[in-house]
Amino acid sequence: MDAQSLSARLNKPIKILLVLFGIGILANVAMEFYAEKKRGELERNFCESKQVRDALARINEGAPRRIDDATTLKGAACEEGSFIYDYALNSSSNLDLSALDAGDAEILKEMLFAKAKAGFCSAEFSQRLRELGKTMVLNYEIEGLPPIQLKLDKNSCER
Repeated sequence: MDAQSLSARLNKPIKILLVLFGIGILANVAMEFYAEKKRGELERNFCESKQVRDALARINEGAPRRIDDATTLKGAACEEGSFIYDYALNSSSNLDLSALDAGDAEILKEMLFAKAKAGFCSAEFSQRLRELGKTMVLNYEIEGLPPIQLKLDKNSCER
C-alpha cells in the first residue's frame, strides 16, 4: 500500500475523531457556560435558590435539635445573602453558664469563634459559601448573658 492510499484510508477515521473532539470541546464550553450562569444566579439570588431552600428545610424540619449536652440548634434562615444558624447554649454538667460574667462571655465568644472557624473553613457546604463570597452567621442565646453573634466569611479563613 502506498502513502496516498494509506492517507485516504486514514482520512475518514481522523475526520471522525476530529469531529468528535470538536463536539467534546463544544460540550465542555457549554457546560462551563451553564455552570457560570448558574453560579451568577446563585450569587444574585442566594437565599431564594433551591439549594439553600432545601438546606434550610432539612435543618428546620428537625429543629430544635440537641447538638450536645449544652447546645441546641433552634433553626436556620437566610437573609440578605447570609446563612444564619440560631443556637441556644445552656448549662450542662460540663459547663455552668450561670457562673459567667461579661468578661467570661468574651472568652466564650473567642472559643466559639475558633471552633466555628475550624468547621467553616473545612466543611464542604461552607466551601460553597466561601466561593460565592457569602457569610455564615451563628447566633447564640446564652442564659443570663447577652447574645453572641459570630460572622464568618472567606476572609475568616485567611486570618
